Amino acid sequence: MKYLIILLLLYALPVTGQQKIDTLSIYFENDISAVNPIQEKRIDSLLETSSKIKSIIVEGYANMFASETYNQKLSENRATNVKAIIGDSISVKSIGKGEVESPLPEERRVDIIITYKEKTIEAPQFVPPETSLEISLSEANIGDTVILEGILFIPGLDVIREESLPTLYKVKRYLLENPAVKFKVLGHVCCGINGEPSPIDGRNNRTGNLTLSRDRAKAVYRYLLKEGINASRMSYEGMAFKFPLGKGDIKDRRVEIEIISN
Repeated sequence: MKYLIILLLLYALPVTGQQKIDTLSIYFENDISAVNPIQEKRIDSLLETSSKIKSIIVEGYANMFASETYNQKLSENRATNVKAIIGDSISVKSIGKGEVESPLPEERRVDIIITYKEKTIEAPQFVPPETSLEISLSEANIGDTVILEGILFIPGLDVIREESLPTLYKVKRYLLENPAVKFKVLGHVCCGINGEPSPIDGRNNRTGNLTLSRDRAKAVYRYLLKEGINASRMSYEGMAFKFPLGKGDIKDRRVEIEIISN
């Protein structure tokens, strides 16, 4: 299988400031408001980009079991406990939203709503043809794989970092201009035992599941879907650590596009 690497030699053009909002949900057992170690780890992973965060709103909820008064207090305690984990280094407001009119366990939760600081995002201007994304993808035949250099995620999560926007922009533009191309998004993680290939996937700290490579591939898939790429043209798959490149952990943590038809 041939690998084609996207070269991101870009000229920067300033674009107006944009504000990004993310939401992370933390789920609780019935009648529980304390934050457990797994939940705390997810919150800590999210805060690795704290320098970019403007403010956080923590909203606590309970499902409809027990009295309305009890559930209101339970939702407040859940929000307060999550706020305590986040700490005082960021502007945080906690709110108990009371009960949701549903018995589903998914309603026993806290939503962490993060607003990022406004910043100037640099839009990519395409470089000469010999290093452009269009040339790299146009050279790919059916069955070939294109490595998307520059796709970055928050450690342990399937949350795409803003630094990935130039690559995603170029992928989207190429696909919109080449509607016959069908493809699969492939997510990879590191690391196996003693660096050996492994079918065991990484842990997604947002969900607690061993599906990190699949979830990251899905995140890219969802971005492209939102940007106008038809779902019939694409799919996604997690490759775990089954195909290391032998060039170190950073290279093994990657997202690829496999060309299905063109």
